Amino acid sequence: MRKTITVLMIAVFTIMLASCSGKSEKAGAAGETETANEAEAADEAEAAGETETANEAEATAEAGEENSIEVLFQTVCSADEALELAKNAGAVVFERQGCTSGKDVWDTFYHDASDGSAASVLCAHYYVLEKEHMSEELYEQEKDKYPKLFFYLVVYDGKEYSIKVRESTLETLDYKDTFQYLLHFTGEAPPTALYTDYDNYVLVDDPEATWDGIVAGMVSSQAGAGYKHFTVYLDYIGWNG
Repeated sequence: MRKTITVLMIAVFTIMLASCSGKSEKAGAAGETETANEAEAADEAEAAGETETANEAEATAEAGEENSIEVLFQTVCSADEALELAKNAGAVVFERQGCTSGKDVWDTFYHDASDGSAASVLCAHYYVLEKEHMSEELYEQEKDKYPKLFFYLVVYDGKEYSIKVRESTLETLDYKDTFQYLLHFTGEAPPTALYTDYDNYVLVDDPEATWDGIVAGMVSSQAGAGYKHFTVYLDYIGWNG
């Protein structure tokens, strides 16, 4: 009888051990699942944090770029100093032969604005006197005023374009206005030109404006003739001057 009880106790004890072992394995599996979920959640949080950080970095970079453009626009210096600063800063630079630097910057601005995205660009127009194309008297009168550089700050806010113009040596604005459209005009140059084709971008309020109409308005003696406009980009293709 004792032997039977002993056998039964051993059997019960074995079953209890097996049961405890099973509970332990289940608890371990649950713990592993919980740990895996926590790890997955941590990974997702980290990924979200990285995305947020990337977005913040992009926004900061864009804000920094806009600030640097504004700082350069407000810098007071000589025309030659402004020309060097503009080229080093990646502004869109125009000289006698047309666009000499930053064409890719302009293309990006135009593409973004055409898509309806807010964008801004800084242009720098550098002018020198051409003695061979003017009278000696006029040259003597004007020679000390040149070279000149004008900064054009063009901003598109998603609805309209604004432009501010300032000569590099002055603190005050030379011109300020807003326009509804930025039109792109290309074509063959006049026979007497020192280039073969033109590539121009003009701010206007009339989307039906034409380059011929703009030019006609500029040379007309009638007040108010032509379109309200402002040419911000002038490039001369095939320059041979």
